[in-house]
Amino acid sequence: MLCLRQMCEMEKSVVELHDISASIMEVLLDFVYTETVNVSVENVQELLPAACLLQLTGQFHTFVILKHL
Repeated sequence: MLCLRQMCEMEKSVVELHDISASIMEVLLDFVYTETVNVSVENVQELLPAACLLQLTGQFHTFVILKHL
């Protein structure tokens, strides 16, 4: 997901994610493990770009869209 062949992060033991807050990372990790997502008016603008950055697409976006219908 984060490490492709030519990415410098591949050789590091720790990768810092500066653009993702701890609360958003917690929501994304919960989604990965439980396939549920807690989307709110307060977090949606930060949540969707973070999901894209981590390449969590497809099902994640479907969950977000369906939750807001």
